[in-house]
Amino acid sequence: MYRQLNQKLKARLSGNWYIINNIEIRIDSLRQYATATKVTKKVKAKGEPEKKKKPEKPVIPTLEFPKKPAGPYTLFFSEYVKKTKADSPDLKLKDIAILGGSNWKNMSDDQKNVYFERYKKAKSQYDVEYQKWMTSLSPEVYALENKRRRMEKAAGRSNQRPLRDPKAPKKPRTPYLQFAMDNMEEYKELKITERSKEIAKKWKTLSPDEKKPFEERYAKEKERYKQELEDYKKIG
Repeated sequence: MYRQLNQKLKARLSGNWYIINNIEIRIDSLRQYATATKVTKKVKAKGEPEKKKKPEKPVIPTLEFPKKPAGPYTLFFSEYVKKTKADSPDLKLKDIAILGGSNWKNMSDDQKNVYFERYKKAKSQYDVEYQKWMTSLSPEVYALENKRRRMEKAAGRSNQRPLRDPKAPKKPRTPYLQFAMDNMEEYKELKITERSKEIAKKWKTLSPDEKKPFEERYAKEKERYKQELEDYKKIG
């Protein structure tokens, strides 16, 4: 009896072992197929042409402005450094800066005015030269500089306002702005905010016929602006 049970058990085990063996063979086959597929894919990837890199955006050079004149304190400190260095060559710049700041504070208004007057004179000369420089720039230069400023602002690196060309024609005032400018004197005693409110109220009470002169003036100014803008774009 035990022999029969033992034989049956061996037969079942041998059958299960065959099944297990079969599964192991199939798993090995799948592994080999997966490995072969991966290798094939890698080979294909290597054979494919490399993807072209996106061309980098051209860097727009920053417009170099005329150098601003030194302020009153800078003028004083520049002289103070030269004088102190001549008297005490071993003195460090850090210590000279402390002494210079202290001396400036203790100076009288008359003594400081010497440097303020020098600054005012230099600033007046700078303003004249700056306007000449601004006028000398072409519309293309202004367009390029303003493009750079927009890009810098979009990237969060700067918040500079657009540069305005003094040669560029001015946009015409809208009918309401023309009316507001004509009536500004009437409300001059009021604060700016209150003045604007009163003018807006008055504009709303005007009839279409009363608004017509302002609209006609705007239409004429608009045509003038279009023509001037065309001429401005032709400037090289």
